[in-house]
Amino acid sequence: MLPNCFVACNIYISAGLKNYRAVLVNLLEDAQKLCAQASNKEKEQYATIVHAFTDPSYDRSSFHISGSPLAVTAVASGLASNAFRSIAPLKQEYQQEVRSNLEHPTVGLVDHITILPLGKHNSSELITFEEWQDLCGEFKIEKTNDLPSSSLPSGWVARTIGQDLASSFPVEVLFYGYAHFMRKPLAEVRRESTAFFRSLPKTASSDFGKCTIGAPPEFVENYNIRLSKECPKQTALSLTKFLRERDGGLPFVEALTLPYKHNRFEVACNLLSPAVTSSSHIDDRVVKFFFQNSMDVHSMVQASYRVGTTEEECLQALELEQGNRNSSLRNERNRMVLQKFKACFDD
Repeated sequence: MLPNCFVACNIYISAGLKNYRAVLVNLLEDAQKLCAQASNKEKEQYATIVHAFTDPSYDRSSFHISGSPLAVTAVASGLASNAFRSIAPLKQEYQQEVRSNLEHPTVGLVDHITILPLGKHNSSELITFEEWQDLCGEFKIEKTNDLPSSSLPSGWVARTIGQDLASSFPVEVLFYGYAHFMRKPLAEVRRESTAFFRSLPKTASSDFGKCTIGAPPEFVENYNIRLSKECPKQTALSLTKFLRERDGGLPFVEALTLPYKHNRFEVACNLLSPAVTSSSHIDDRVVKFFFQNSMDVHSMVQASYRVGTTEEECLQALELEQGNRNSSLRNERNRMVLQKFKACFDD
């Protein structure tokens, strides 16, 4: 039997302009319906949309799911497939708006899908390809030379979603983490096989491009520092280096400087191990940076905010899903997620 575990799934889509509002709202509503279809209380299968977010300034949206491995597989594959079908035909139509917008690094239309473990995972929960095949029902995957010999359930979910998308659309899927036979981290795959970290003009073609799909060893949080217009680019770049691990900053932190609207910048952080380095550690180090540089942090930093969810939020949503699958509470939660998503287009 599949280990008693849950996973989270974040799907990042290169579409967030207000022109896409109707199609993105439809994607979310359809995903909520897919969750209801994939959930089966008798079989202890659950899935729920925990959060959805869009940033028109970056032309980017994200959808955040949690649930049982097989249910999440079904919902994530369906959501990504619907995104390909509904958004690709519109890319040429909105070509001018896309080119005039700020550039968020991306490698494809469905840019990135990450499957995250929820709760404690250890080596005893690794399962082989053959064991996954026996457990995964309709979600069979082809045995290839680049398959890991064993993986966490989250890794097999990522492989299954990736193969499903690659067999249905002209998209190049790049695996990482526990979905990669060498367990290469996302940053390494992006540097070796994509132009994600290189500054290239954004295109508005209908090409599907590439999609990085994988499973990190721990739950990853995304945390951004939005700087004010008083903060120059060089200071933003220096702050990024001060925060990220590879330049001597905080452990398990990746960081990237991004331009933002009204001549501002953001420092986007990936917290690879929130139990070691949390968002509060980021905030403290930001204060330290500006103090050391004799700058007023309050005039330099406009806001700090999380993009997506925490592990605790995902588990709380699942607890509600398990206990109240047919109650009005579930419908109310879906309504709130949808309402907050629609509000993103009004900012």
